[in-house]
Amino acid sequence: MPTIYKPKSHNLPAKFVAGFLSTMDQRTDLAKRLNHAYRNVVDDAGGVDNLPYAKVCLCERFAFLEEFLRQIELQLIEDPKKLPDLLTKWVQAVNFMVSLSRTLGIGDKKHDAIFEALYKDDPEDDE
Repeated sequence: MPTIYKPKSHNLPAKFVAGFLSTMDQRTDLAKRLNHAYRNVVDDAGGVDNLPYAKVCLCERFAFLEEFLRQIELQLIEDPKKLPDLLTKWVQAVNFMVSLSRTLGIGDKKHDAIFEALYKDDPEDDE
């Protein structure tokens, strides 16, 4: 049975589907942007070799949401009258990204370093 040609996608899917990055035409700016975001999130979360499968999947969702937000913001720039319709989607996506960031542990090291610097014992205070 011959394999059926299925063209690669040039657009962000209407909704998130696991593995969507591999279905995209990797030559497009969109796919390059998504892959770059995905790699950065994976690296920030500890690297693909140190992450369980579930967190790797969440990194792909994070990249999707980043692009989803970008597209909403572009729509708002093009037509500010869409604000009431798009604002709810935008807020929900931002809140979900914040939640994903916490789940993935992104930013924890920097956050801890700030608190360590603020609250460490100053040797000059002991004199």
